[in-house]
Amino acid sequence: MIRGACGVILALALSACGAWQSVKDGSVAATQAVFETKVKQMDVVVTARSALDPDARGAALPVMLRIWQLKDDKPFATATYAQLLGGEDALKASTLWSRDVTLGPGQTLKLSEPMDDAANYVGVAAFFRDTADAEWSVLIPKSQWKRTDPVRLVAADRALEIDSEHR
Repeated sequence: MIRGACGVILALALSACGAWQSVKDGSVAATQAVFETKVKQMDVVVTARSALDPDARGAALPVMLRIWQLKDDKPFATATYAQLLGGEDALKASTLWSRDVTLGPGQTLKLSEPMDDAANYVGVAAFFRDTADAEWSVLIPKSQWKRTDPVRLVAADRALEIDSEHR
């Protein structure tokens, strides 16, 4: 009789552990769904105004954009224009993916690439000819794609910024 009771108690204890683990796993999955940003695709639309990167005579010129998927924002936020223009060394430890594109005056560029699971930020730099008073970089948190997809940027004169109409 005692042996049977011990067997029943042992069976109940073991099944309770399994039930607890299931509840715990479900709670972890729910927490991750709410608080972690799962973005599969990086969709970016960059629109250039007709007055883009003007030369000394005021003629609009194309500008090169470099786009990075980054693990960490600090290297991008602290990098200088010259460091980013010079290549990947300034962001090497944080870079997961990068691409260079050319944007002409009045042109709209649509870019769609898989978002790396480890990416937490997307950095975009516009390499204007004259950087005096230029706003040449934008750092976009991955969570932005949960709010607006695609993320829209505007390039005008010597400024690159998130499109305020589509935040």
